[in-house]
Amino acid sequence: MMVRILIVSVLVSGLIACSNQRWDPGDYPVSSGDTIYSIAWKYELDPFELARWNNISSPYRIYPGQRLN
Repeated sequence: MMVRILIVSVLVSGLIACSNQRWDPGDYPVSSGDTIYSIAWKYELDPFELARWNNISSPYRIYPGQRLN
């Protein structure tokens, strides 16, 4: 039973380490289908702050090829 718990713990730790993406303040190239909200969700950011940092106002439209920082 302890071995099973240990194996599950190691697997979960590995998954968390692999999926945890952080915002790099460098350029982010916008791809087709991206939205301010989807990018903010991906990097655990507030979408309104991300828009403000990039001088994007309502309706928060972004375009493929645009670069966010």
